Amino acid sequence: MKEYQDRRQSLTGDGIPYHLVYHLLEGSPRPIRSSPAQNKRFYDANLLWREVSKDLEIQEINSLEMKIGQVTPFILDLRTMVDFCCIWRYDYPDNFLSICRVIGEMKAYPARCHYQIGIERGRELNAYASALLNWIKGEQSFTTEQEREITAEVFKILGIRNQLKEKLVERTYLGLINRHIDCSFFGYDSTKTKVTISPFSSQRLTYDWQSRIHELEREIMREMGSEGYNFLGEPGGVEPPCHFKYIRRLLILIGSIGVLKWRGYVPPIDPKMKGRRELTHSYLTTLESFFKRKGISHEKLDKQEEDLREKILKSLGESDTIKKWLAFSLWKNLKNQTLYQAYTMKRWIEFGRIKDSYIRNLLA
Repeated sequence: MKEYQDRRQSLTGDGIPYHLVYHLLEGSPRPIRSSPAQNKRFYDANLLWREVSKDLEIQEINSLEMKIGQVTPFILDLRTMVDFCCIWRYDYPDNFLSICRVIGEMKAYPARCHYQIGIERGRELNAYASALLNWIKGEQSFTTEQEREITAEVFKILGIRNQLKEKLVERTYLGLINRHIDCSFFGYDSTKTKVTISPFSSQRLTYDWQSRIHELEREIMREMGSEGYNFLGEPGGVEPPCHFKYIRRLLILIGSIGVLKWRGYVPPIDPKMKGRRELTHSYLTTLESFFKRKGISHEKLDKQEEDLREKILKSLGESDTIKKWLAFSLWKNLKNQTLYQAYTMKRWIEFGRIKDSYIRNLLA
């Protein structure tokens, strides 16, 4: 495996430029304008779900964009961040509030799109990989308090060692460190935080890792029969590490190995994972009150909900055409995801490919 020099292993300050993905926002045609400086297409590509001629909400969003005139690169940075708000990400609540602050302050921040994760999430996944490796080796080696806590947790739920467990844990470990853990980011990070971009895995894989996985899977299936299929999926299920249930499902897998019965162990639900539908409802209602300038009904709202809505409106600041356009676009993005039970951005794969291409060029 090719080893990269230290200077090629991190991003510090300057992340992936937002302008590389501007064109992915371009959707329906704008009316022809006399000035060549006018944009030729609306920035609604990822907000379109039905035909634009039948979507009155898109028409209202585009009407606001027409009032802005020329959409500058600075405004497009902010508009790009709106498309990075995914309700399935682990950091969705924090990300949403950050975007509201971006709109209110009219200032771009570093942000992450699909499949990218933050440094803290990366450290957590690395700690689980290290804990599994510790169990395989029969030792407890760690360098941080988080690694110590996670190692203790993993050892506890795996329980008494036997040969079948050892094979299942090694298979899980190899699957986990093969997952793409991408901590890169878009924009500029004024804190100059060093972000590792190579390798994109918890630990470096050996040259023969694939053949070792196949060998383990054959042995596991011989011993467990069809029940073994439940244990051989990618750690955390089919979702990427940026998914909000990824670590919970990883723990279900590890716990199932501990009792040698699928879903024989289910960890307590993290409070941060609960109530996302209700949370999104509050987000949508508050955003709509901002760009439509209408009051919010306070019936049946508890103090926590009132405080949240007040926090959102305070972050958005004084309303103007650009802010209303951005808030309306954010509202439409979240509404699409909520209605259709899926991430509805039409070009999210292209976002990922452009990001990956940029990183590969840095590492070349």
